[in-house]
Amino acid sequence: MSPNLPSGYSKSSIDSFAEEIGKYLNFNPLKDSIENVIKQLGGKIEYVEDIVVTEGSMEVKSSKDFLIKLPQTALTEKNNFTLAHELGHYVLHAKAGKIPGVFSRPLIGSTTDRLEWEANWFAAGFLMPHGLFEKMHKQGNDLWALAEIFKVSYKAAEVRSQFLNL
Repeated sequence: MSPNLPSGYSKSSIDSFAEEIGKYLNFNPLKDSIENVIKQLGGKIEYVEDIVVTEGSMEVKSSKDFLIKLPQTALTEKNNFTLAHELGHYVLHAKAGKIPGVFSRPLIGSTTDRLEWEANWFAAGFLMPHGLFEKMHKQGNDLWALAEIFKVSYKAAEVRSQFLNL
C-alpha cells in the first residue's frame, strides 16, 4: 500500500478523528506545542534554508521514526499548521508509520490533491477543535484574535470558522 493514497474519509470524519487524536495525546492547543507532539510520536523537525521547501515535507521511515522539513523563514503560525498538516499525513496516510514514504507538496491538479486536502482537514481539527473554537468565538473573539489564540494564520482561522458555520 502506498502512503500516497487518500484515506477517502469525509471532511467531517477526518475533523472528528483529528480531535480524538488530540485528546488521546492530551494536546491542548491553547497551551501545548505541536513540536512537542511531533517529538512525543518519535518525529524530528529540521528547519532548512532550501528555497524549494516552501511549505514543508516529510519522510516516514517507520513507526516513531519520521522527519519533517520546514523552511527557516516561515512564520510560527504557518509552521504550526504545516506541522499539524504533516502529522495528518503521518496518521492518515502513513498509518502512524506502518507505511513508509515521502510526502511533499504536489503539483496543482495532480492526483495527490486529495491527500493535501485530507491533511489540511486534519490540521484544522487538531489545532482548532470544534468545541473549543466555538467557545472562543462565542466569547466575542474575532478571526484575528482566534488566529492568535490558536497560533494559526488568519486564513486558517477564517476557513475553520466557515467550516463550523460560525
